[in-house]
Amino acid sequence: MIQISDIIHDLILTIPIFLWVLFVTQYLSRLIYNLAVKNGYPEDSATYFGRKFIHIFASGLIALSLPFLFREPFLPFLSALILAVYTYLPHWKKQLYQWLKLKTILMK
Repeated sequence: MIQISDIIHDLILTIPIFLWVLFVTQYLSRLIYNLAVKNGYPEDSATYFGRKFIHIFASGLIALSLPFLFREPFLPFLSALILAVYTYLPHWKKQLYQWLKLKTILMK
């Protein structure tokens, strides 16, 4: 049975983790992309670096920590759904962020 104390505990953890994922996705991945382009890497490679940064520091670290930090799966699952929709909306509107666009044939 889910208890209020478990939800409060998980909510206190969910908010900073959610903000961290947004920060990695919106700011740090763009920084990695810009640094790679500035250092002479092609745009596709810079995009790859930025996307891998997201996969490691937003997805990987968080996914590994979930069983150790959270008491219930509800809030991490809800956060993942919200972030999935947030990530999908630019695809749906065909307004992808420049640092996340891949210009290869795989994305066309």
